[in-house]
Amino acid sequence: MKISSEEIKSKVSELAKEISNYYRGRLVDELCIVVPMNGGVPFAVDLLREITNPGADQIFISYVFDEDENWNFSGSKPKNNSSILIIEDIYDTGETLSNLIDYLHQEYSPSDLQIVVMLDKKIKKHKLVDIGWKGFDVEDTWVYGYGMDDENGTLRQLSYISDEERD
Repeated sequence: MKISSEEIKSKVSELAKEISNYYRGRLVDELCIVVPMNGGVPFAVDLLREITNPGADQIFISYVFDEDENWNFSGSKPKNNSSILIIEDIYDTGETLSNLIDYLHQEYSPSDLQIVVMLDKKIKKHKLVDIGWKGFDVEDTWVYGYGMDDENGTLRQLSYISDEERD
C-alpha cells in the first residue's frame, strides 16, 4: 500500500473544505487545535493552511503522554467551553483518542469537540470514537511517512505514506 504525496495533498484539501464548511456560520471565538502525538503534526500543519473561517483565533496545542500516561500540554491550554478540533494521524484501537476526549471533557467542557484523522485502520476498535472527518482507510499494517515513524522510529519525513518494506 502506498498513498502518494499528491493523493495526500488532494485529500487534505478536501478535508479542509469540509471542515471549513462545518465551522462556517458557527459562532466560534477561537478554535483550539489539539494534536495528540508527533505523528499528526505534518497533517495538522497542512490542514490548518487550508481551513478558512474557523473562528477568530486558532490556538495550536500539542499533547503528549508522560511516563505515567498523563496528558501534558506543550503549549497553551484551551479555554473552558471553547471549540476543539483534534487532528490525529491514525485511528486504530481508539484508546488514545478516547482517553484524550474524556480528559478534554473533564478539564475544559468544550462547547464543541470534533475529530479529523488522516488514516482509519481497519481493525477491531477497543474504544469507538465518533470521527467527524477521515482521509483514508488502511489495512491492519504498520504504516510510515507523512509524520508517522516506522518500526525503527525513522522515516517520518517522507512525503507519502506506505507500509512497504524498505531496504
